[in-house]
Amino acid sequence: MFHKVAFYLQLSCLSLFNCLVVSAATPSLDRAIEKSAELPALSQHLAKVYVSLCNNIKEPSFYQERDAVIQTFDENMHELGRFVPNDAIKAKIQKVRSIWQEYKTIANWTIHKEGASKLLKLSAEILEATNLLYQEYQNYAQEKRSIKAHKTEIRINAALQDNRNISILMYRIMLYYLAEKQGIDPTVSGHKLDEAQQIFNRIIRRLTTAKISSEKIQLYLQQIQQHWEAIRKHLVFVDKDQTYVGHMHQSAQRIERANRTIVSIYQQLKIKLSISDALNDAWAQAMISQKIAKAYIAYTYHQNDLHPQALVALIKQFEQNQFYLWETAQNGAIQKALAEAGPAWISFRKLVRDSTKKTTEHMHQVIEQSEILMHAYEKVTASIEDFANQIPAYQALSHQNGLKLASNKDIIYQIHVSSHLRIYSQRIALFFMLKVLDLEKENSLQQLDECVADFNPKFKELKASQLNTLPMNKLLESCIVEWDWMSKACTLGGVSDIEMMLQHSDILSKKLMKLTNMYEHRMNILFSKDATLKDTTE
Repeated sequence: MFHKVAFYLQLSCLSLFNCLVVSAATPSLDRAIEKSAELPALSQHLAKVYVSLCNNIKEPSFYQERDAVIQTFDENMHELGRFVPNDAIKAKIQKVRSIWQEYKTIANWTIHKEGASKLLKLSAEILEATNLLYQEYQNYAQEKRSIKAHKTEIRINAALQDNRNISILMYRIMLYYLAEKQGIDPTVSGHKLDEAQQIFNRIIRRLTTAKISSEKIQLYLQQIQQHWEAIRKHLVFVDKDQTYVGHMHQSAQRIERANRTIVSIYQQLKIKLSISDALNDAWAQAMISQKIAKAYIAYTYHQNDLHPQALVALIKQFEQNQFYLWETAQNGAIQKALAEAGPAWISFRKLVRDSTKKTTEHMHQVIEQSEILMHAYEKVTASIEDFANQIPAYQALSHQNGLKLASNKDIIYQIHVSSHLRIYSQRIALFFMLKVLDLEKENSLQQLDECVADFNPKFKELKASQLNTLPMNKLLESCIVEWDWMSKACTLGGVSDIEMMLQHSDILSKKLMKLTNMYEHRMNILFSKDATLKDTTE
């Protein structure tokens, strides 16, 4: 059964590597999501401009605004047409195009109330169609990436969606106000105006009390509220004075500018927080490479029936992480490092899927390839850090007043150490088995001694960190139970201790993973000093 599953996983891996090569030549999924996310607001913007022209046909800036919106919408649709990965997205694009052609024709032709009335009806249809297209790209991303549900990322995405809705709602508020003012479907327009105002107010309240925010974001939200109040007090008037309508347009534009700034701040914060996540995942890949080698030796030479299942699960986890790292890679250098790691993974995957070969040569190849893969992902980690070091806020985590911080005050160093210990927790168990099963005794003894010798001082460094919270210190104390047993077994243990060694190494690895996650969250807090992030490690 294991060999059959392994065969299909091998095919999956080859498909993954091919995807990595092909995707480098096509528009990115993130770019498609970004462009599709702009369409709903653009669709409402165009309707607002058309009704503004109906209200004041002599204003030249409205014509320029209309042309710019149409051009941007067309360009976005053209770009999305180059990234149509499945039939569901294809159908949604076709739906948007069919509505857009009629919508654009009306908006780009004679200005009159009949056209405005048609555009009002179509504005709801195209808003729904563009929202569904954007959601379909999001669904595709979720399916392909298997993106982990990080609370911080989820909250930032929710805030970004609220900000996108602010833009949409502001266009709709002006659209329905001007329509009601001119008697264009006045009853429906009045109801829609009230509805849009209520939703707008709810979103503003939600953003001002969001768990992830910053002083700058709150400052711009205050500006939005001030400009919104300037608009709101005029919404009850429908006379023909164009002066106050001009002021409303200006206030709406200022709201849009402030809102774009907030979106930019959230996006920058998201990029910053993604760095710690990527580093954690890259280090995890190095650890999993050793964990797979450990599971392979345990199953092939120790004949524990649970280990083929563990191998299948670990292979799947590795491939999911690999794809996630690729899809969220911040630049080409990181993608290049990941692509270079691809062949090492394919070779390693091919070796470990066959547990029937008990030759010394095959075992040596498994161990050697696991180390090649581990080092390949250490290079991926280095490429992520090279990108991060271009960001001043990241450099500030390790430097103060131009000087390097002491290691016990450096959060990046703590993450390095805890990540290395996670790798050691697996390598020690691996080389212990090689030693007691007399498979590669001379080399395994040397490797085992080196890992144990390096583990102790690094563990003491973590315990001495001034960045540790009380839960971190308690977790480190609890690690001593597993580590004491493992270190003693490395000297005195035999074949009968293999199962206990495997159990303790897995428990120790889980505790160190939890510790690394705590350091990652602490890094996010330090990394985003301008942001309000609740410290869940306390």
